[in-house]
Amino acid sequence: NDSTATSLNKVNESIMYGKTKTASKIINKVFSEGTNSIAIIRSLTNYMLRIQQTKIEIKKQKSFEDAIKILKPPIFWKDKDNFQNHCKAWPLKDIEKNLNLLLNAEYKCKSESFLSPVICERCVLNIADQGKKYFRV
Repeated sequence: NDSTATSLNKVNESIMYGKTKTASKIINKVFSEGTNSIAIIRSLTNYMLRIQQTKIEIKKQKSFEDAIKILKPPIFWKDKDNFQNHCKAWPLKDIEKNLNLLLNAEYKCKSESFLSPVICERCVLNIADQGKKYFRV
């Protein structure tokens, strides 16, 4: 279970940094370990919601350090630099747009379960492709 959580964190980071090849490899590994599409989508959704919350707090004139104090569970110290990079680079409007994409993908995965791996991978790699705008890959 810890291995899956670590892999999902790596998927999230790869997607947000725009590393589509790396994200695709990890997603396929996670699928082969028995993780379902919904778990991958929800993991990325939760990550993006945390970025959204942090960016909203920063807009209230808070520092990054103060803004992340509201997050439960707190950001793991090893993940903090990557999280901060994602918060700085991704605009709030793109986070919100992609949260809608993820919610729609989750709905489609539930209604068309036989296609869920394809729907999931297409959605998250689309988001990763957008991440290339913010980070030189």
